[in-house]
Amino acid sequence: MSRRFTRGALAAATLTVALATLAAPALAAPGSAQAHVFMVNPVQSSGDQSLTDAKDSATAVPSSQYATAALRNLDGGGGLSGKWAQVRSETGAPAQVADAGTYTRHDDQFEQVMAYFWGNEAQEYLQSLGFGTELPGANDRAQPVRINQWGA
Repeated sequence: MSRRFTRGALAAATLTVALATLAAPALAAPGSAQAHVFMVNPVQSSGDQSLTDAKDSATAVPSSQYATAALRNLDGGGGLSGKWAQVRSETGAPAQVADAGTYTRHDDQFEQVMAYFWGNEAQEYLQSLGFGTELPGANDRAQPVRINQWGA
C-alpha cells in the first residue's frame, strides 16, 4: 500500500518531530560520545527571567542548565558528521567529538554540537515513525547543517 504525503502533512510531521524530541531527549549512554547541550532554553528550564546572553559568556548560564547527552550515529571521523547530520562551520575551529563534553556556550563549537545533537534527534524520531521501512523514505539522508555564528 503506497501512501503519499502532502506538504501540509509533511510539515505537521516535522513539527511533531521537533516537539517530540524535546519531550524525549537522548541521555548519555555508557561508551557513547558525550556532549554538553541544552535540552531546552536555559531561561525556560531554570525559570530565571534575568538570564542574559552576555556575549556568550560561560558564566551567564549556570552549569546546572547543561545536560550530558549522547552523540549518536557519528561516522567515526572525529568531527560532527554522521548518518543523519553533517555540521559545517564557517567560523571558529570545527568541533571535535573528543572535546564535545567540554564545550560551553562561550565556545564557538558549542553551537556546532547543539546543531549535530538536535539534527540527529529530529532525524532519529522521523525515521522511527516508519519512514524508509513501512512508509516511503522521507528526508532519509544526512542533513547538511551550516553554522555561521556571525549571521552573514
